[in-house]
Amino acid sequence: MKQQHTLFLAALSLIFLTAPAHATPIQWSTASGGNGHWYEFIDDEGITWDEANADASSLYGPDAYLATITSNAENDFIFNLGIEDRPIWLGGYQDDGAAPDEGWHWITGEAWNYTNWAWGEPNDWDGTVENALAFAFFEGNGTWNDAPDSTRYLGNG
Repeated sequence: MKQQHTLFLAALSLIFLTAPAHATPIQWSTASGGNGHWYEFIDDEGITWDEANADASSLYGPDAYLATITSNAENDFIFNLGIEDRPIWLGGYQDDGAAPDEGWHWITGEAWNYTNWAWGEPNDWDGTVENALAFAFFEGNGTWNDAPDSTRYLGNG
């Protein structure tokens, strides 16, 4: 059976690292009520959503992708891996030209049935096109934020 890696990437400014730092992949086992997927948190020094998406498959092959979250339990599992106040790209994106709360999809094609938006999100803040999904690090509670896919998230250290 293929080992499936689901990646979520943070863009933290790390002074002494020239390459992304990898954590040990953690499986959300089916025995504990999970989906059997593997998750890995990768610290990077500033990365756009498109770069993070490409890096996921370049690290582990075509079966790896940014995390898609389809339930509250999965959201809690990922958030509790220790990412509380870090900007984390997730595998959600929005159709071009869609209203802020419409046209959202998972990169895997899974149904967009579960959401966990932060209060007032998604909102295309101040008229900016925000078409990529991230954890709302400013909330610190596992809720989501829409952000421009060109943002190079830098951590708050």
